[in-house]
Amino acid sequence: MGGRCIHSQSSALSSLKLLSARGQHHRLQTRWHRLRVQAGKIPVGEKWWERCSISNMREVSGVQQFVDELATAQDRLVIVDFFAKWCGSCRALFPKLCSIAEDNPEILLLKIDWDENREICKALGIKVLPYFQFYRGTQGKVAAFSASVSKIQRIRDALAEHGTPRCDLGRVERLQEFPDVEPHLLSYPSDGKDGAKNPARELATVR
Repeated sequence: MGGRCIHSQSSALSSLKLLSARGQHHRLQTRWHRLRVQAGKIPVGEKWWERCSISNMREVSGVQQFVDELATAQDRLVIVDFFAKWCGSCRALFPKLCSIAEDNPEILLLKIDWDENREICKALGIKVLPYFQFYRGTQGKVAAFSASVSKIQRIRDALAEHGTPRCDLGRVERLQEFPDVEPHLLSYPSDGKDGAKNPARELATVR
């Protein structure tokens, strides 16, 4: 009987210690988050993934739009950023991507939210975030890799390698991952603030 009481007391004490440790960890996390907010690192209530309003950076909301964006881009280099709103690495990297898009108006940067576009991510085999794919006209996908803030140079290197000016007049094929999705040319302003030409208008001129 006494042995059972000692065991029960020991179990209760262990549970209390575990709860205390968890509570302390939660308090530390809360304090750290509050300090970062106060320091301006995390603006209160901000949706960080919507922070940039650059014309050559767009968020994809479905397979059809993804296929259409790639078809409309033609020979323009397209960088696809796979991210999640809860991903700390994605958040830390985002300001760098905004700078890259702003400094390279000739490229198109597509953002794909992993949670809202599971069909796309599953078909493309995305299993780690943040993840990037580079597409270029009839060449299709020319690069794919994961990168974080500490490995931002991977993105810059791929941009330097695949972002050189070129004119590919071939027909952009359908994505092999979505063979049943017919691409449509999207309509954009002729020459936006990003300095890039309207690919739909140029394609019509070539034809």
